[in-house]
Amino acid sequence: MLKRTIVLVLTMLGPTVLGLGGCRTRVDNVALARHDPSHGHRLATTSPEGANTDETFVVLAFSGGGYRASALALGALEGLRDTRMEGAQGPKRLLDEVDLISSVSGGSFTAAYYGLFGERVFTDFKREVLYEDLQSDIVGATFAPWNLARLWSSDYDRSDLASERWGRAIFRDRTFADLRAVRSRPFIAINAVDLSSGTLFPFTQDTFDLLGSDLDPYPVGYGVVASAAVPVVTSPISLRNHPRPQGYTRPPWLEAARDSADRRRRWNARALAAWDEDKTCRRYMKLVDGGVADNTGLATVVHELEAGHIRTLRGRGAIRRMLVIAVNAMGSSPDALVRQSKNPALDDAAILAMSGPVDTITRQSLEAMAAVAARESSWLTFIELTLADIPEKKSREEMLAVETALSLPRTQIDGLVHWGRELLLRNETYRSFVAGAPPARATPIAPGPAALRAEPTPPRRASPEPSVPDAEGLPAPVIRRSAR
Repeated sequence: MLKRTIVLVLTMLGPTVLGLGGCRTRVDNVALARHDPSHGHRLATTSPEGANTDETFVVLAFSGGGYRASALALGALEGLRDTRMEGAQGPKRLLDEVDLISSVSGGSFTAAYYGLFGERVFTDFKREVLYEDLQSDIVGATFAPWNLARLWSSDYDRSDLASERWGRAIFRDRTFADLRAVRSRPFIAINAVDLSSGTLFPFTQDTFDLLGSDLDPYPVGYGVVASAAVPVVTSPISLRNHPRPQGYTRPPWLEAARDSADRRRRWNARALAAWDEDKTCRRYMKLVDGGVADNTGLATVVHELEAGHIRTLRGRGAIRRMLVIAVNAMGSSPDALVRQSKNPALDDAAILAMSGPVDTITRQSLEAMAAVAARESSWLTFIELTLADIPEKKSREEMLAVETALSLPRTQIDGLVHWGRELLLRNETYRSFVAGAPPARATPIAPGPAALRAEPTPPRRASPEPSVPDAEGLPAPVIRRSAR
């Protein structure tokens, strides 16, 4: 009955609506003409420039969690901006040493925006994105008469509409080629999940090679929406599996992972390789929220550490020390769920049904990263920032209770940004790293995300350094706090 009504409305509105709606359809990923491992959006094709060096290698992992995650990630970037450390050419910001940002879902909005527009993230991101109601925007656009014809088509759905609208309004229709052209680092890895296998799928040329596809002309907005496409609530983003390009050879990391003793790594590699091996049956990959397989963004980081470019750089002796910061925006379960007899709405129920498994996967990802940090503790420092570590009880409870949504009150947005910055600058392990102390030994015992804490090592200095008192009266070597 609803479809008949829509058809009747479209018929009455006539060719004007159909003409406006039919001009744009789904954006397809294009075929790759020739395989070139030295070209494209790959971490291995990046190199230090400006104040960035390989010697101090900084990696950020932005978790999922809607605007809660986006805002917390912005706060962490502010903390890195406000941190000064000694370099070969004198003091510099730790933000300039960020080499890789791996993101999922809500965290991908912040990562992609920073990757494309740099310092504008500190002046424009709140106004252009976080203070906007993206949920109402897409609902309103869905029922706009000029979009009904396109949404009626089998080649266009709500995720395409969101990708088109947000890609234009937020990311200015930029592509992954534009992302590469801005600057070499930080490398931005936006993570989604292959719905058919539950395998993590980063938007990099390494994974697009398996689909015989060129990532360069693909819109960044589509990648971000794929990373945040919650199953059931929104539709997947579809990628075409093209024939093998000329000169293609399967990457060594994939071959090694297929025979790995690590069961999870072996399974993921085989699931990805299947897209290259079976082009006939596997014609379209459907991508959904990256949080289904890893809601922290750390799985891509662990891969780069164990089998990717970071391992190569470390093997060459290029990396002297490394810092991994996981910005984990995990919240708390809604009180109403356990206090009221009323059942949640369908879309809320879909999200809540996923939250248990996602929380379990989150802990596994954190444990895996902590285990690597423990094994490589002579040069690798791992820090997790979580809302559960906010010291003030009232603020902690308020921030943990913020819902997972793409529409939040400004007071909550501002509070999350504030605590993203404060949690980083107050973290003792972080302060030790900035002061030049050896990495603390991480403990891979993790009953929950808040329990993953590395024991800090007191700063060791060859000579006294100037220090600036922070808000709590504690010495904070070379960490600057901007005026509030």
